Amino acid sequence: MVIAGENGRGKSTLLKTLAGRIAPIAGTFSWWHKANIGYYDQHTQTALVANETVLQYLTRCSPQEASGERILMMAGNFLFKNDDLDKPTHVLSGGERARLCLAGVLLHEHNVLLLDEPTNHLDVETTEALSVALKAYAGTVIVISHARTFVDTLVDTIFEVRAGTVRRYMGTYENYVEDLESLMRLALEENESCSGSDSLGEDRSELHTRIKESQRAQERTNKQLKILDTEKSEILAYFFDNPTDYAPTKAQRLAEIDQQLTDLERRWLKDQEAIDEIRAQLER
Repeated sequence: MVIAGENGRGKSTLLKTLAGRIAPIAGTFSWWHKANIGYYDQHTQTALVANETVLQYLTRCSPQEASGERILMMAGNFLFKNDDLDKPTHVLSGGERARLCLAGVLLHEHNVLLLDEPTNHLDVETTEALSVALKAYAGTVIVISHARTFVDTLVDTIFEVRAGTVRRYMGTYENYVEDLESLMRLALEENESCSGSDSLGEDRSELHTRIKESQRAQERTNKQLKILDTEKSEILAYFFDNPTDYAPTKAQRLAEIDQQLTDLERRWLKDQEAIDEIRAQLER
């Protein structure tokens, strides 16, 4: 899962709250009683001990039962090999320190990871290594990141922090970026026609932005519906032309399509309900 949104909107504050680093500003939340939470941000590097070597740090971070092989494999995943293992942490560059701390977090047996901009200071090779490690991770990952490729290949759920709220975005990260670019242009045009000090105008602009976003989501849903309808028609035509043919694969696919069509229709209706609700607010 990724938490997305503009800088200064409260993403890091939300993650720190979830990690228990700061008290909630308002409201409450609770974790599953077996949740074992690992947290990483740029300040995690302060946990490094000056005279400790890379290998000593990773050994300290790892569970007691972790094998030396596992520790060395994690070190290698983050590009610490051979003589690098004997480097004291105080001589490491910013990028190396970030890599080391991430390796330390992943060595723990956490089942929830909260990562705040983990790819900052990482080169392309290390970012790819981190992506591979997180994809193989069996627990829950909540990440704040602006690294488009990293996020696009990793996450399956998107939450956006905007206008003082947190909401689920229904779509891929690629869809989200496309929508964001379009909505930013729209907001700019609408803001130019509103007074900069007019909070009511700003609120209405945000509501119009939400409508446009839901409409774009409906357009994507309509395209998916059309593709599935075409495939369904082809399968039905096959069964009509071959009534005695035993084709379990086609029958199974037909059932899958029916379920997908139902889900997409529900999604379209949900977006329409959101549009209708927002329009009602605008008419008040």
